[in-house]
Amino acid sequence: MRRVVTIRKMGGIGLRVTNTSTTKRPGYVGSALLRMHLKKGAGTVRKDFVPSVLEDKPPRLTRSHLSYLVIIALIGSFLSAALLAPLATDIDWDGSRARASYTSHVVIMILGDTEFTSGNGVSAGTGTASDPYIIEDWEIDASTAVFGIVIMETTEYYVIRNVHVFGPGSIGIQTYNAPHGTVEGCLLDDGDIGIIAVDSDDFNITGNIIENQDLIAVEVANSEWTNITGNQFADNNISSVALLNVDNGTISSNTILRTNATGMIVLESNYTTIVGNNASDSPGMGLYLEMANDTLVRDNNFTMNQMYGLYLNSSTDVTIYHNRFIGNGVQAEMGNSTNVAWDAGYPTGGNYWSNYTGLDDYSGPDQDVLGADGMGDTPFITNGSGVDRYPWLAEDFTTIPEFGTLLVPVLSVIAAVALMGGMRRRLR
Repeated sequence: MRRVVTIRKMGGIGLRVTNTSTTKRPGYVGSALLRMHLKKGAGTVRKDFVPSVLEDKPPRLTRSHLSYLVIIALIGSFLSAALLAPLATDIDWDGSRARASYTSHVVIMILGDTEFTSGNGVSAGTGTASDPYIIEDWEIDASTAVFGIVIMETTEYYVIRNVHVFGPGSIGIQTYNAPHGTVEGCLLDDGDIGIIAVDSDDFNITGNIIENQDLIAVEVANSEWTNITGNQFADNNISSVALLNVDNGTISSNTILRTNATGMIVLESNYTTIVGNNASDSPGMGLYLEMANDTLVRDNNFTMNQMYGLYLNSSTDVTIYHNRFIGNGVQAEMGNSTNVAWDAGYPTGGNYWSNYTGLDDYSGPDQDVLGADGMGDTPFITNGSGVDRYPWLAEDFTTIPEFGTLLVPVLSVIAAVALMGGMRRRLR
């Protein structure tokens, strides 16, 4: 039996965290090698390679010299890329609004399959899976109404596309017992709730911008097969994404910035996949899971959330790996949960923790084989005794070769080039 969960309006905390820029080191490695080579060349190789400071005679550049320069440039580029790779960062969406062409429309109310009509904003479609009803290109001021678009008690397929709904105290789009719906490419702002879907199975929310909602950006309750993908959320109050009693839900590839309380909430839900999201800069939490069973949390960024990156409670069969926990007040905490894996075994490994201080001198499933593998030799322990057995030392979850390990192949290449140059001179 399904239960409808109601979230009451709460006051915002009001504290904001601003993004800090990351300054990359300049790529000095290649030019340093070149200078060293030229300096050595002035005293040890052919005089026509580097001109003497006492002579005005210009140098004569041969094919061998060009080969030297090309090889050294390639080596420098390779070393620079290897050393600077961990510093590369993605540029996150900053919450700016989409610009689109809209036509003003009154609020839209569809209460049954027969009301998918042009008078209710439907511009195309027959309601089948291959030809859904289309509601698109409208701008709706919902400030004097409770909602912008409401669809209830339907069975047909429909798409709400490129619609702008705004207005204090309003719900942008609301569905009840209206499965097979898609909301895509919409702008929903300055209301109480952006989208709320109840008892609406097979529901897709993709590619929207939802911001400045006093309560929740997206809430889905009592439903199955929900997909929330590729949306951009900013400056929402209680939560940007909330799943309440949802089975087989997917939250993926969303950008979630500056949510006052919690970026993502999953309550009393089963078989949830949370993959590839960026939940950052919240005064509260990045992700809150409670009674969330059979859940996968992978490839997410939880960055600079002031309370928790992830809080897990009263859940079972949860797998958490390849996530980045960076600069959160508490990186992760686990309470009263069972069968929780904070890594995917060896060699897939666990998560990246910005406050991990362990070393990487060993490798292997037991971390007892001499030689680095990119994972820490000792586990990372979360609050609440969660154990990540294989914490990654690099944010991209790959082994970053140390400079010493690169030196042998680099010197081998230089020696081979020098040998070929010497053989050419002897043949002349």
